[in-house]
Amino acid sequence: MHNNEDIKKLKSQNPEFCKAFDSLHNEHTMTLRKISHELGNALTLINSSLQIIESSHPEVKTFKYWDTTMEDIIYMKNLISQISQFNNGETLSLSIVQLHSILNDVVNSFLVHEDVINKKISITLNANSDIPDISGDYIKLKQVFINIIKNAIEACDENDSIIINLEVKTSSINICISDTGCGLNETQLKNIFNPMVTYKPGGTGLGLPISRRIIKAHKGNISASSVVNKGTTFLIEFPL
Repeated sequence: MHNNEDIKKLKSQNPEFCKAFDSLHNEHTMTLRKISHELGNALTLINSSLQIIESSHPEVKTFKYWDTTMEDIIYMKNLISQISQFNNGETLSLSIVQLHSILNDVVNSFLVHEDVINKKISITLNANSDIPDISGDYIKLKQVFINIIKNAIEACDENDSIIINLEVKTSSINICISDTGCGLNETQLKNIFNPMVTYKPGGTGLGLPISRRIIKAHKGNISASSVVNKGTTFLIEFPL
């Protein structure tokens, strides 16, 4: 049994535990928000100062470690942003959304992506005509699809392909995103949804954990399967 399932079971059986757990969870969430906010403010000031230095003294760009320093700043800004998104993954702004429309917008955006064009990656979206609308958070669902498709593109080599199938099953709406990229081994696959675990240079290890929290907040489920050198498939299921 997973830890989350253990906690749910304890909460359902013990009202006092439920109250104490929720209180600690809310306090933890607020603490993370404050830390992310303060770190973000400090980093913004550092970034502004470095930009002023670069503007006033262009010769600084020839300094051996300048480019690395600026890259580290960008990485830290991205990391703090990702931590904030992870922390707020369960907070939804609900409206009626069309999954096909969101996926179509994301695919069209990636079709002009530099890596897709340079590596000649094909991206195909297949969808049934009877896909019902759902109650969801448009922005966060779009973020999920961007995360997964971006990962697929980065895993692909020249002339690889990405296929997205959207269909209605007996009790769910299923989105299957498959690529023919490098794939993951068993250990990597087991850990991909754990925070701060990444297998690519410059990754924060928060994209998939954020995606999972968003899908769970929509009462859905996300899982993955993979074969090394053959590709990876993500399955997202929304209950009907």
